[in-house]
Amino acid sequence: MTQESQNLLFSCRLDNAKLLHTVLTCLAGPSKKEQNMVCEVTEEGLCFMVLGQAKYSQANGMLRKDLFYAFRCGEGGGRFTVNLKSVIECLQIFGLASLHQTSVSMSYLMDSAVFRMSLEEQGVLTTCEIASYTDTEDAMELTALATAFSESEEVFRSILRSEYLREVIGELGDIPGADKASISVSSESPPLQFSTQGTYGYCDLELHANNNTFVHVQCDSDQRWQYTLPALLDSMRGLNHAKDTFLRINSEGILCVQHQIPSSSGNNVFIDFLLCAEEGDGDEYGPSYGEDDAGEMEATLGDVNSGDGGGTEDDEYRSL
Repeated sequence: MTQESQNLLFSCRLDNAKLLHTVLTCLAGPSKKEQNMVCEVTEEGLCFMVLGQAKYSQANGMLRKDLFYAFRCGEGGGRFTVNLKSVIECLQIFGLASLHQTSVSMSYLMDSAVFRMSLEEQGVLTTCEIASYTDTEDAMELTALATAFSESEEVFRSILRSEYLREVIGELGDIPGADKASISVSSESPPLQFSTQGTYGYCDLELHANNNTFVHVQCDSDQRWQYTLPALLDSMRGLNHAKDTFLRINSEGILCVQHQIPSSSGNNVFIDFLLCAEEGDGDEYGPSYGEDDAGEMEATLGDVNSGDGGGTEDDEYRSL
């Protein structure tokens, strides 16, 4: 075994840089501020993790090893931290239009602490090297939020068609002056409701259980939580690329959003977002509807599940 092999944390190759670029841009979002990304390497693949600015939210993107043309992990794996914006800029070096025909090889040598990316497009080869560092504090925060979600009981679980959820989230983002949003869940119809209030009015959107919207829905009790609207919108960044989206909320109000993105190889890619609630069980936005008004808006709640809808089972989604 050569000295370089002993120092190698991992090496891998993708024939198409488009998928990696999609995952990383979803994690980065529209913000122009510098963001650090923790890269965790295991025998299962690569996991990219980004903390929100206030550290009450995080985003994860997982690329399993079977998505790669070649993948090699050093014994025991490991993690390192790099600047996310720098990685995305390197991927775009041949232009956005060339991503689908650009191959990318990645590696990390532990002794030099350098993350290396080699990109090739129609015979033109370029290599980028990005300095990395160890950020123990970020790693601990990432672990703490995932642990907090898993330690409390889940009170709501649903799998939705991403195209319908995208329309709802788009409506929330169009309310001028809105900075908070609430999510209400119920064991009755409608099982899921989004609300926000802006300068000139409010928006109250109900999602009813049917085969067009939900693949699966389960709610144990009626609950309501409030989140900052920008953070909630950030958690939905994968909707433009996803086929289905898995929403879960635990008893503490921590929201887990998991987007399932198809790949050309037939294997699914998952982008996860965790978001802490600001408060729960408060007053609803907007007016209270009477029975007559509610009757006009209400749809029949059927027994919707992944078998009936022909969609994705819960257990296809990866654990945090």
